[in-house]
Amino acid sequence: MTSNSDAPAPDPPLGRLALAQQQRRRILARLRLVVVVVAFLGLWYLAQRFELVKLPEDACTPVSSFSPGSSLLVDRTPAELFLGDVVLFELPGEGLGLGRISVPPGSAPETLRTEDGYWILGDASDCPAPDSRTHGTFPGSAIAARVLFPIRL
Repeated sequence: MTSNSDAPAPDPPLGRLALAQQQRRRILARLRLVVVVVAFLGLWYLAQRFELVKLPEDACTPVSSFSPGSSLLVDRTPAELFLGDVVLFELPGEGLGLGRISVPPGSAPETLRTEDGYWILGDASDCPAPDSRTHGTFPGSAIAARVLFPIRL
């Protein structure tokens, strides 16, 4: 004959339910923490890579598709540049310039870059600005950002 006193007493159903709910709360709390950390890192990455730049309102712009005072969303670390991309570039001792990547004179029509760098021109005839016609080619390190698009605020 076996006695029932040696067998473990079954857990009451309410105890198991409370334990499962407590475990579920812990998992959800950890999941919320992970979501907050990932969201924060994503926002940090976006803030490091992209920037909003406002063109001066009292000056002309060397790129005809932008008007004075426009706000531009720029990518500070573009992976690739293409012919026709509008870029912000560093002018030696003058700050930043705005221009479009063009084909260097005497090069094949599909030439993006020479061994010396990029040929960058302003395309607004009513706004003479420093570009490759006055400074020559600009090295890749002189490209500060690629303009993605204007933002209407």
